[in-house]
Amino acid sequence: YIENLEKCTKLEILNLSHNLIGKIEKVDKLLKLRELNLSYNKIWAVEQDDVSKLKPLQDLTSLILAENPVVTLPHYLQFTIFHLRSLESLEGQPVTTQDRQEAFERFSLGKLRQKTVELTRACQKQYELEQELAFYKIDAKFEPLNYYPSEYVDVDKAPDESPYIGKSRYKRNMFATESYIADNAQSVEIKRMEPEEGEQLRNEHVNLKAHMPLDTQLEDKENKI
Repeated sequence: YIENLEKCTKLEILNLSHNLIGKIEKVDKLLKLRELNLSYNKIWAVEQDDVSKLKPLQDLTSLILAENPVVTLPHYLQFTIFHLRSLESLEGQPVTTQDRQEAFERFSLGKLRQKTVELTRACQKQYELEQELAFYKIDAKFEPLNYYPSEYVDVDKAPDESPYIGKSRYKRNMFATESYIADNAQSVEIKRMEPEEGEQLRNEHVNLKAHMPLDTQLEDKENKI
């Protein structure tokens, strides 16, 4: 481990070679550091989190990680050059313009894809929050009307075209009854209407008109409820 260096803020050259250091850490406070030698240690990987700890070191121009397991990883040099733009020397070799270009071409596209994925996730999260807020508003409007889904409603069998998933999605109609049309259709018989049948229909029509005011009253009471 790298320890007890937080207060050495004026340190410019640091040689920690030939130790058992396994991770780059606790050097982000050394803002004056120009040269860092971590060769002959046990550093197995240089990950983005590790590199980000070196990014505050804007004066860091030389980095040596030779004889660490990390140097055997593919594209290790390009990865380090891409993230530490201030480096002028890596492993004792000068960082050329071609090295920077190769590092940029290899890792900039991956970084762009990562940012695109993060942006897509953020947009999706915002969309879900907006939908949830809209559902809460709809629920708030329907709550005074006591429109709640029945306890025995099967959600899986709900209409597919309904875009709303709040409590007001199911509006129960107490006056509706289930009906169906029989598969075996009945035959239709056409005949001439007799006088007695016509008189009977006229009487039924008169009785229907007599009951209309009563139906109107019932409908008004239902609306008030």
